[in-house]
Amino acid sequence: MKSITRLLLVVMTAALLVACQSKEADATLEPSPFEWIPSSQDGVELTMSTDTIDSDVDTLTFTIRNGGDEAIQFDSYYTVEKEIDGAWFVVPFREGVAFQDDAPSLAPSEQLDYVIPIDSFESDLTEGTYRIVKTAKFVDSEEDFVVAVPFSV
Repeated sequence: MKSITRLLLVVMTAALLVACQSKEADATLEPSPFEWIPSSQDGVELTMSTDTIDSDVDTLTFTIRNGGDEAIQFDSYYTVEKEIDGAWFVVPFREGVAFQDDAPSLAPSEQLDYVIPIDSFESDLTEGTYRIVKTAKFVDSEEDFVVAVPFSV
């Protein structure tokens, strides 16, 4: 009976240490400037082929699709955010990660796939809920809009 009690104590202590380490790592994340973000706006949509990924994947792929009536313009920058206790936090990129400084456009009915290498982040994506956030604008507009696509690890 004593050995079972000791074993349970060791298992519970290990679980507590793992949980504390995860919370400590997440505590260093910057809060997102956004709360709720739609996955589409005026026909512009972000999608992924799956809403759940395995923690051992090497890349994430998302698609920006212009289903609207006007061309859109955007840069190659995106963010990945993690939901923690109901709030969103920006997942930091590894030092030296760069984005092309161009502004491609998508005509109505066009789409573009983005591939995100997981090793571009400071640390692995741990279990949880995430979203990819992308800013765009209509070519004839000065005003940006933001769309996001959620996924789980």
